[in-house]
Amino acid sequence: MKETTWKSSVYSKPISVLLILVLLLVSLFLGGYHYYRKTPSSNTYDSVSLAALLSLPDLNLEPTQATINDLLASLSLNLSQVEYLEQVQNAFFPGERALDALSKNGFVVITNLHESTMEDAYCNVFLRDLPVLITTDSILHLYHLIFDNLLKDVEKEHLIPMVRQMTSRLLQKSLEAYVSTSSAQLKAASKEVLMYFSVAAFLIDSNVSLPLPVHDEAEVIVEKILEAKEVEPYPGEDYTQYKPRGHYENDAELEAYFRCMTWLSRRTFDLGKDDSLLQATLSTYYLYSIEDVLTLWKTVYQVTSLFVGLADSVTPFSLHNATVAVFGESFQPDVFEDSYSIQRLKTELEKPQYTISKIFSSVVYVDLHSEPIEYPKIFQFMGQRFVPDSYILQAVTYDQVPPYNGSVRLLGSGLDVAAVLGSEKAVENLEPEIQKYNYQDNLDKLTREFTELPKEGWESSLYFSWLYVLRPLVATIPDERYPSFMQTIAWQDEKLNTMLSSWAQLRHDTTLYAKQPYSMGIACGIPTGYVEPYPEFYRGMQTLCLETSRVLREIHVLPPNSETVLNDMANITQTLCGISEKELNGTSLAEGEISFIRNVAIEEHSGFCGVPPKKLGWYPSLVQKANLTDSSVQCIADVMTASGDLRPGGQPPQVLHAATGYVNFIIVVYETPEGNKTAAVGPVFSYYEFPMPGFQRLSDPEWKDMLQFGSPDGSPVPTQPNWTDTFTVRPK
Repeated sequence: MKETTWKSSVYSKPISVLLILVLLLVSLFLGGYHYYRKTPSSNTYDSVSLAALLSLPDLNLEPTQATINDLLASLSLNLSQVEYLEQVQNAFFPGERALDALSKNGFVVITNLHESTMEDAYCNVFLRDLPVLITTDSILHLYHLIFDNLLKDVEKEHLIPMVRQMTSRLLQKSLEAYVSTSSAQLKAASKEVLMYFSVAAFLIDSNVSLPLPVHDEAEVIVEKILEAKEVEPYPGEDYTQYKPRGHYENDAELEAYFRCMTWLSRRTFDLGKDDSLLQATLSTYYLYSIEDVLTLWKTVYQVTSLFVGLADSVTPFSLHNATVAVFGESFQPDVFEDSYSIQRLKTELEKPQYTISKIFSSVVYVDLHSEPIEYPKIFQFMGQRFVPDSYILQAVTYDQVPPYNGSVRLLGSGLDVAAVLGSEKAVENLEPEIQKYNYQDNLDKLTREFTELPKEGWESSLYFSWLYVLRPLVATIPDERYPSFMQTIAWQDEKLNTMLSSWAQLRHDTTLYAKQPYSMGIACGIPTGYVEPYPEFYRGMQTLCLETSRVLREIHVLPPNSETVLNDMANITQTLCGISEKELNGTSLAEGEISFIRNVAIEEHSGFCGVPPKKLGWYPSLVQKANLTDSSVQCIADVMTASGDLRPGGQPPQVLHAATGYVNFIIVVYETPEGNKTAAVGPVFSYYEFPMPGFQRLSDPEWKDMLQFGSPDGSPVPTQPNWTDTFTVRPK
């Protein structure tokens, strides 16, 4: 196989250096909903120019002096002295193995009873008259539900009409340009641009007629997109990416938007090739020649950037700046009738401010090599977004990790992401992989880069901010102020389960935009309870809710109901922060705080035992207020694609999936300020991570069917990662 002409690795340029350019595009987003302030071409940095759009608190990721070596391997608790444990046993039948684990670690996760929603799990605890544990898992799930629903509302109310109008107008403009062009070179390029916008316009509005000059070619591409099965090596397309997933599935309008935006964001124009550069330049020229259409593009890009981040490619914004720098404000396409003009533009685009993508999202086959290749500099009209976890996964796999002793690492793991974000336990769990593939240096380099990332970088989008808020869960090493169950080694694995489950939900919610490289008692009630004490997490989540509301309100896309829901959740997390600080300080809770914990599922005196209660507690009430049609926890996202090894006996193509399964129950033993040991029960995530063979990408309904009925082909149902065995007891 012929070796590619791509050169040295982009990974050799530390992202921490690139991210120092934090404020270069801040004016781009502060210009309001209808326009961007002009940014000089010398300051254009599209790929990873992270401007601080939100304002998050400085989270203390090291609130203790404890190290991972200080954690306990076993507590050896005497369970006979634990209040309410007998009631827990009668309600959940944990079994001897679970009780042994509870004695060892002070907590255990059981899977013999599970629910599909967090609110049902809390109601289950209420109906069984047990002390409740308010978990970080349930708060993260609540934010996921609000975020996903909010993004869907913004897309349906604002983005879909804008994209429909934008593509229709650009189709019309490109058709007019094609008809009026006489130059052979420009004619060929304008035909490709016409085909590009024809496909986009048709995908979002099937009433659009494909223009005669490109009808047959466009029809073939549309058919491939709708089938979503064919995989073409670069510069072709992986059409499996066009399968609607996440909240886009089973809604005709959202499915059309998904396919259209995927086409606009994935179709690649190689700026190192004359014909491709000319096509990219023409598409940008057409966009900038219609002021109201340009406003639509800027608005769509602004809103989606706020949610997920900036494009990991050269965009129309920077390509326009390049043409202005070379040809002036009065630039016209006929300048390219002189072949030297395209060379002048290529020379301009070689400058570092027109950045090379950090994440390559195409199927590429090259001969086995030890030095990473450099990706081509590409243009995308509405490029897929740079997200840190995709960058991490690419940087810890081939070819950023060279072959080692005959082993080639083609797929990463969510543990890699957790390790870079501060989890020492994730590094420990990765040790067999690190030894097999020899990539400790890659992990260390990434960890340094993200440790040095300024807070402005984490504040650049809701996606980055979500990851930022997760960091205290895996970076905190509890000391003696924390309950004993949190001072165990096993608890670090439990928080990995929480963090990675929330990460799977984040990828699920942003799958379109994120660039990829998956017995009742006599009286019902909750007698007492405990809040999982992570003050920094709750403080970050409170601010994230308020900032989500603020920034979307400022650009006029925040639905009124969403503002109320986000403010309510901010108040909830503020209360949880105060309670958790008191717990860590050994301070007794006020009566109102105790009532708040008790009322998580059902307001007191709201029903009768034996009768299905109304969901009036603050948790289910917020779910209802958000107008959610489905609050189930089970979801899935494909997070990385391995093209495979074509050599005889090589690894086949695979798609890595991260997923959440049913809600499990966690039993913990905590100590009250009076020194009494008490058992409490709460809901937690179940995290899954597994590859699917070939280029299969699972949707939520397919994943739920797999959990309930097994794999369609009879193969074993994926199990949770082995490291979850330290805290989970499953039925034999």
